[in-house]
Amino acid sequence: MDKVGDWLNSIPLVGITVVSFIIGALYGKGLPTVAWETIAAGFLGLAGGTFAWFAARAQIEAQKEQRSLDIKREENLLNSQCYSYCVEVGDLVFAWAETTRAVFNSGVQIDEGMAQTLHEGLAAIDIPPHPMTAPSDIGSTLIGLRVFKSRLIQTIVAMERSARIKSSSEIEAKELPKVPKSTFDLIDYIQAYGVFLKEEALNELITCTDTSPSSWSANTPNTFELH
Repeated sequence: MDKVGDWLNSIPLVGITVVSFIIGALYGKGLPTVAWETIAAGFLGLAGGTFAWFAARAQIEAQKEQRSLDIKREENLLNSQCYSYCVEVGDLVFAWAETTRAVFNSGVQIDEGMAQTLHEGLAAIDIPPHPMTAPSDIGSTLIGLRVFKSRLIQTIVAMERSARIKSSSEIEAKELPKVPKSTFDLIDYIQAYGVFLKEEALNELITCTDTSPSSWSANTPNTFELH
């Protein structure tokens, strides 16, 4: 359709050129004193102007196409940086969830120090904003991760506060409450979102940079160290 439009845009100029030549020819026949060389020169001038007009349009179109390619290249660069970071975020979320679930399932009472360690580990995972050009699946996943991260931090902070109060009251360890099932559900949700984020980011990264997924999945952490 763009090519058809270009041809239609050129019709007025070509029409003016032809009409001018015909009028000049007829006028030359009526006035023998008019030299045909002058008419030919005028025609060549109009033809030259027509070619110049086409050349200018071709240059403008080439510049537009180059600009579009530059914008696309910049978008791919920004997106690939975001996707590579999302892969790391997915790994960190998965490792934190695995370690936290193992700690809660071990039967060990969660004292203030351990709760604070889990809190700091989760808070340290920086979930990035997504570019506007990124797919909606990645954007929705990042939003979901922020929501579950916030809810888990609130839950762990409550554990810290509860452990601090019970510790100051010198309540025996056996009297400390167990981790509720809702907390395990939140851990499962954030882990699932982390896995999905990594998979989607790897797929998009391959599309943007032609990178093999093995180069991004190598040396990924599978544990979250507690101190």
